[in-house]
Amino acid sequence: LRGIINIDVKKELIVYPLKVNVDFLLPDEIMPVRANSVKVRLQNTNPLNASGITISLKSSLFEKQATVDLGPNAEKIVDFAVILDWNTAPQEDSATFLVMRGNDTIAKATKSYSVVPYGKFHSETSAEKIFLGEKRTVVFTNSGNSEQTESVLFEAGGAFKRLFSSTSPAAKVKIINEEAYYTSEITLAPNESKEFTVKTSYAPILYVIIILLVAGILYFAFRSPLIIAKEAKEVDVEEGGVAKLSVLIKLKNRSKNALKSVKVVEKIPSIAKVQIRESETLKPAKHYMYREGMVMEYHIGKMDPGEVRFISYHIKTKLTVVGGLRIKPSIVQYDGKKTYSNAVEVYTP
Repeated sequence: LRGIINIDVKKELIVYPLKVNVDFLLPDEIMPVRANSVKVRLQNTNPLNASGITISLKSSLFEKQATVDLGPNAEKIVDFAVILDWNTAPQEDSATFLVMRGNDTIAKATKSYSVVPYGKFHSETSAEKIFLGEKRTVVFTNSGNSEQTESVLFEAGGAFKRLFSSTSPAAKVKIINEEAYYTSEITLAPNESKEFTVKTSYAPILYVIIILLVAGILYFAFRSPLIIAKEAKEVDVEEGGVAKLSVLIKLKNRSKNALKSVKVVEKIPSIAKVQIRESETLKPAKHYMYREGMVMEYHIGKMDPGEVRFISYHIKTKLTVVGGLRIKPSIVQYDGKKTYSNAVEVYTP
């Protein structure tokens, strides 16, 4: 007996061997801090669903896991973002990939990679007020995983401000885009910091003002109330040397008080002879010799505030003086005090 039997075989009842193609994509270098992409590509070669597939990624520095379902003949990429701590030291390491479904291992592989060295400087600035200025602190820290050397910059301010500023440790000034910055090259180990302080103080301006005020007060307090100036006039030259000249001494009481017992002492070198003319209004009260020449004393007595007095005399040299003749400063005594005039020096061509 022959006949045809139609059999309906349900697709769900057919058992296919599980076959999933797996590719592992791990970068050769991984940098701390940033997200590093590690991928696993899965391809289901079966016409049925492949559910509950577990993917594990493990190394000494990180561990990741994910569970996925694959449709018939489907492909899926699982992307793990691997972020290492910023202070992870540069090193060689490896990661193990394991793909399983239940207790069955679908694929397993080990891949090597390197943790690369990097450096990253960041800065923090703080400021505090000091007397007539400020103190600014800039701290640079290496938040990388290896020793780094960098040229760091921090604001310097305008030329006037820099004039009253100092840095510790010392830093150079660099102009960038018409702006001034302090710069220094520093080397920092991982997590090491270096501090720069910028001290700006305008106190020196105050000190200078105080010094000038004190100097002015002292000058007016202790300056001589009597001004005395001495000059040479009517110089005659004979045979290339000084032969004759007149000496004029001017005295002025610039104070608001009268000066008493005013006396002028004039010393004449021995090479010269003094001539006092009858027309002179003030003549020496006495004169006497000393080892270097002759001394004349003029007794003026009292000088009222603002009063001006003149003394003049004439000198004739005993010999022609070639080169120059010098007359010592006049000594002026008053109220038990003493002051001096300038010296007179006459030179011939």
